[in-house]
Amino acid sequence: MKAVITTLVVLVFTATALADYILPNDPKTPLFVIYENHFDPPTKDKKPHTLQGHVGKLLLTVYALNDLLLEADKKGVRVVLTQKDAKVFAEITHKYQYPVLVTGDESAGTVMHFTAPIEDGSILFTDSNYSADIAKYLRLRYSVK
Repeated sequence: MKAVITTLVVLVFTATALADYILPNDPKTPLFVIYENHFDPPTKDKKPHTLQGHVGKLLLTVYALNDLLLEADKKGVRVVLTQKDAKVFAEITHKYQYPVLVTGDESAGTVMHFTAPIEDGSILFTDSNYSADIAKYLRLRYSVK
């Protein structure tokens, strides 16, 4: 009898723990990855205010979200990271000012700019912060119209 009760408790716990996350249509492909960014020193032949750089080490890979919220304009999205990913993301926002975010299929990407740490794991992707392509990609991955 104890084995049956223990099994039921484990099943209920597992179901509720996994229910907290929403998975995309293809859960094996990451939603996006965040890399360290290294800006190259400016050269004389480049236009002013034009920066070139390259990505460094991988900082975070995101496969699932706690929530995906469609913005009022029906184009932008706000993602809420899982608790584990939010913790890592908070550390990234404390340490790096300009990390690079690339979508799982490399169709879209952006250099993120953090002016303050983000502790709650909430990230906004919209036209206003030049990440509309990422919002479109995430809407497609989650079939959100």
